[in-house]
Amino acid sequence: MKTIKILLMVAAIWTGEFTASAQTWAPTSAPTNGWFSVAMSADGSKLVSAMLLDMYREGFMGEIYTSTNYGVSWISNSVPLLEWDSVASSADGSTLVACSGPGLNGMIYTTTNSGAIWLQATNAPAKSWTSIACSADGTKLIAGTGYNGVYTSIDSGATWISNAVPYTNFYSPWVFVASSAGGTTLAVAVYSLGIYISTNAGTSWSQSMAPQEYWEGIASSADGTRLAAVARTLSGNAGPIYTSTDSGSTWVPNNVPNELWSSIASSADGTKLVAVSGGNGPGPIYVSTNSGASWALDPVANPWNEPWGAVASSADGNERIAVFGSGVSQSFGSVSGGEGPLYISQTLPSPSINISSTNGNLALSWLAPSTNFVLQQSLDLQGWSAVTNLPSLNLNDLNDEMSLPMTNGAGFYRLVTQ
Repeated sequence: MKTIKILLMVAAIWTGEFTASAQTWAPTSAPTNGWFSVAMSADGSKLVSAMLLDMYREGFMGEIYTSTNYGVSWISNSVPLLEWDSVASSADGSTLVACSGPGLNGMIYTTTNSGAIWLQATNAPAKSWTSIACSADGTKLIAGTGYNGVYTSIDSGATWISNAVPYTNFYSPWVFVASSAGGTTLAVAVYSLGIYISTNAGTSWSQSMAPQEYWEGIASSADGTRLAAVARTLSGNAGPIYTSTDSGSTWVPNNVPNELWSSIASSADGTKLVAVSGGNGPGPIYVSTNSGASWALDPVANPWNEPWGAVASSADGNERIAVFGSGVSQSFGSVSGGEGPLYISQTLPSPSINISSTNGNLALSWLAPSTNFVLQQSLDLQGWSAVTNLPSLNLNDLNDEMSLPMTNGAGFYRLVTQ
C-alpha cells in the first residue's frame, strides 16, 4: 500500500502599499457637525454616520451620511431631519438601519442599497428609540427604546414584536443593544439597571450577573460569546469596563482606568476592543488586543484631548471610525450639543489563515480583512499564482472562506494585498 504524504503550509503576509499609515487617526472628509453614531461593513469599506443634531439648523434635527470608499468621500442621504440616535450596518454594508429619538415619536428607517433609498419602518411603533443593531445579513433587527424595553424584527423591519425582557417597562432613558452576526444571541444594557441576554433571537431573556451600573454601551463578537460593556458609576462619575467570555453568564471588570465612557466596539472574534470616552468633555481612547485582559491608551488618538462620542470597528479590528468632539452627553437621559469631525484609524493587518480538511478538500478561512487581500498558491515557494476562486463571507463568524481540491504534493498559500 502506497503512502502519500501531503505537506501543507499556510503563509500570511502582506506586500505593496496600504492606503493609510499604520496606527494613525486622520479626519475624514465628512462635514464637521453634531455626529452621534457610526457603523461600518465587515471589511470597513462602507461607512454610515448619523447626526443627533445639525449645528447649523435650529432644533435637534440631523442628517445621515454614507461612504463607500473607506471614508475618502461622503454623501448626504435622503432622510428626514431627525434626532438620529443610532445606526447599524449589515456585514456587506448594503442594509443599514437607523433609529431616531429621544422624543416620544421616534422612528426607524431602513435601506437595502447602502443608503441610496431609505424607507420608514411604518410598523415599528413610535417610541423613544435609543439604540439599534442588526444581524450580518440585515434581516434580524433589535432596537431599544427608553422607558419601553426592546423590540425585535426577523424580516428586515417589516414587522416588529415587543420582547418580554425581565424589566419590560424599563424606567430608564437609555437602552443599548448588541447582536451576534447570526442574530441569535442578543444583549441589552439598560442604563442604571442591568444587562439582559437572549440566546434565541429574543424569544426568551435572562438577567445576567453584570452589576447594576449606568451602562453607556455594549458590543458583541460575531458568535455572541464575547461581550464588552462600558459604564459610569451610579453617581454618574467615571466608571469601568466589563467583559464576558460566556455570552453574558459572567462578567469581570477590566484592568483599565475609570473614565466617562461613551461607546465600545469589538472585532468579529472579540479579541480586539476599542472604547472611547468623553461624552461630557475631553477623554481618551483605549484599545485591547486580548479580549479585555489588558488595555493600552491609544496615544495617537489622544493628543487632541477632545470628547469622543461613538466608535465602530471592522471585523478584523484593524479599522475604526469614531465621532470626534461630538460633545454629546447621554448621562441621566440628557443631551447637549456640540460639533466635531469623523476620524478614522487604519492599521496594517497581520493576516492569519485557518486550514482544515473537509470531504477531501482543503477548507481555507480568514477573518474578513479591512484591506484588499488576494489568496495565492505555490508549489515551491518560488513562483506564486493567484487563486481564481472567490471567497465567500460566512455570515455567522464573518470569515472569508474558500474550498480547494486537495493536492498530492506540497502546497503553500499566502495572503497578499492588491
